Amino acid sequence: MKLAACMLLLSACYRESADIKVAITSELESFDPQLATSANATKMLPALFDTLTQIEVASGQLVPELASEWEANEDFSSWKFTLKDNIKWSDGTAITATDVIESWQRLKDPKTAAPYSTWINAASFTIQNEQIFSIHFPTPAPLFPLLCSFHSLAPIPQQLRLKRPGEFSIDIPFSGPYIIQEHRIRNYTRLISNPHYHNSNTDSIQSIDFKVIPSNWTGLNMFLSKEIDYLPQIPELAIPKIQETQPNALKINPRFATYFLRLKQNDGALSNKKLRQALNLSIDRKKLCSLLGGEKKPINTLVPPLTLNYSGASEITFAPRQALELYKESLEEEGLTKLSLDYLYPSSELNRIIAEFLMQSWQETLGLRITLNPLESKSFFPQQQNLNYQISHSSWIGDYYDPFTFLEIFQSGHRNNRSGYSNKKYDALLSKSQYQKEARLKTLSLAEQTLLEDFAIIPLFQDTSLELLRSNITGHTTNGLGIINFQEWRIANE
Repeated sequence: MKLAACMLLLSACYRESADIKVAITSELESFDPQLATSANATKMLPALFDTLTQIEVASGQLVPELASEWEANEDFSSWKFTLKDNIKWSDGTAITATDVIESWQRLKDPKTAAPYSTWINAASFTIQNEQIFSIHFPTPAPLFPLLCSFHSLAPIPQQLRLKRPGEFSIDIPFSGPYIIQEHRIRNYTRLISNPHYHNSNTDSIQSIDFKVIPSNWTGLNMFLSKEIDYLPQIPELAIPKIQETQPNALKINPRFATYFLRLKQNDGALSNKKLRQALNLSIDRKKLCSLLGGEKKPINTLVPPLTLNYSGASEITFAPRQALELYKESLEEEGLTKLSLDYLYPSSELNRIIAEFLMQSWQETLGLRITLNPLESKSFFPQQQNLNYQISHSSWIGDYYDPFTFLEIFQSGHRNNRSGYSNKKYDALLSKSQYQKEARLKTLSLAEQTLLEDFAIIPLFQDTSLELLRSNITGHTTNGLGIINFQEWRIANE
């Protein structure tokens, strides 16, 4: 009887494998597209929620998704959208203009505390009918259709709109090519094909498991043993061996992404600009990139060099002697003889290596004591958002190919500012750029220069994607934005 019971239990727990298995480094901070901002969310949520527009992976051009067309008035302060015919939620009901507008109203509601609410918090809306609607801004918004390609502005179903922010259930309707079938915390999320998707294809991948694998080394071993099919980031130290043994699986490309540090400038000694400058000049970025490997490039700007006709480049400076002098001056000005600071970062092998390198650099060059504070992503982001840190690890992946996607996050009061930085000149330059055409990129470059001269942040390096993809999977196009169209993937016989 015991043996029969055990066999029954094993049978009940048996789970057939998904078509493909994708590794993610941590549990999503939220499945709500209006609240999630992490790189893991950027991989999964576009498979669940369609946006009005989308960036075509191969060309980088903006193309229709849920919207069939859009047009602006003369000064780009109003945009009118027309939805496609026959677009539906996964429960078979129509996706309407009301769904879009009520989603945007929730996004801008302060109670939602959405990181991207600033994109539309001054906007108003009108509905012509359930297929045509408009959004109106008090000032020009020339980039708005680009913003509509990001999951934060995706329409969400009424069932989610009625929930309190932070609440989520997997049985809600979805608009993307997939829906959630099963979710097990810190283990995996199973997506299956959406039967009512407007652009469905029977040749597409029918099921995907997103498996939480915090260690890239564990992920690599699981890829080699064929337990996962796609590893978005491999350990840099493994690259030479992988290039030798898995050359067709490895893909290395620059990303439209920057690793940098946020400094809480209104926190004690860090309010001293000389201290912030000393921290910056103490870092040998070339040495850090050499340590990390993966063809990462040292950078001394926030905007990575993948934007056409934009120049924000400045010299990469490592000046330990100057850093020490500035550090001593800052201590004297603050009436201190010694100093210790806290460094907050989300747990991962890469982030640990960066943290330990920075700690050693600042200790050896300045004699500064650093306390490392690693947290899981779900705990890290609230701490950073609430400014519960002194120095914080950060990275930012551009949502679209334009410098504004990086620069806007340091506007005064922006929900993604997460540092308390505020500069009227900086804000004015960003605002001015919205009214310009030919001079726009030059104005944005001046804004970035202001940010960097304030030492409000410490840029470290431009990131690269180090992907491993099973060689029998086709349809994946590597790109700087990290966009993945899973419905375009196909599995060939090995």
